[in-house]
Amino acid sequence: MLIDSVSGDLVAQANACTGADQFQRVLLEQLARVAPYDSAIYLPRSNVERPTVLGKPTRYNEIYRRFRVGEAGYFRDLARAQAVAARDGAYLDSEIYSLAERRSLGFFVEILAPQHITSRLVVHVAFRGRVMAAVNLGRHGRSPAFQRGDLELMQRLAPLVGLTCAAVESRPEARAADGTLAELRPRELEIVQYLRSGYRNREIAKLLQLSPHTVRNQLARIFGKLRVHSRAELAALVERARR
Repeated sequence: MLIDSVSGDLVAQANACTGADQFQRVLLEQLARVAPYDSAIYLPRSNVERPTVLGKPTRYNEIYRRFRVGEAGYFRDLARAQAVAARDGAYLDSEIYSLAERRSLGFFVEILAPQHITSRLVVHVAFRGRVMAAVNLGRHGRSPAFQRGDLELMQRLAPLVGLTCAAVESRPEARAADGTLAELRPRELEIVQYLRSGYRNREIAKLLQLSPHTVRNQLARIFGKLRVHSRAELAALVERARR
């Protein structure tokens, strides 16, 4: 099944990529398998980070600068869409805004129209309530509009997109440890570092391509090796070992 294949590849790449920029590009390439597009932008929430762009649309650099200057106003235009994104994980402009609104609101007139974007599908990139970015997929000119089926697939993928992007940002150190953690195997050390970053067992299992049962068993062995009795004790021990 396509979604399973894309999900597996995203998890594998989250572990293999050397940095967030590389993974963002891989993410956009994987999403093209689900809903082909003419252009795609990974737009970080922070304006300090640069976006990742594939299939660069017309006058992109100029329009990106315009977007950042008028960002507050454009976010007001998109407030309704952002509420839907937070609830559902993805949205289609055409399902939220009428044609009249898309012909009059500043974001559509000043940002999308000059790029000849006629259909836009947005994926909300968030993890544990922390919004990291928005992925904007665009179809231009006479390309067929995105359909409800495209949206539903992206809504199914959105939680994994947030999890993998967050994991790449907070990549655990899989190096050999000194002192207290020295007796841990590399895989055990990865589990400990993900746990330290607040990941739950099922999230660790997904990121390391293990079963939740295997993660539980490995955590029990780790607790025994380090002589701790809870996740909080383990996190505190790791903090002391890293000082």
